Amino acid sequence: MEEALDALALKPGGRYLDGTFGAGGYSRALLMREPQAELLALDR
Repeated sequence: MEEALDALALKPGGRYLDGTFGAGGYSRALLMREPQAELLALDR
């Protein structure tokens, strides 16, 4: 998971899309790493 988040090069206030929300692990980790990010999470 850390490698995926590193690859995103998160920015304060950045906007991100999680298209495979599931249990929310990646979304949670992203927001913990960059709390000012805006995140839209989708799942079927």
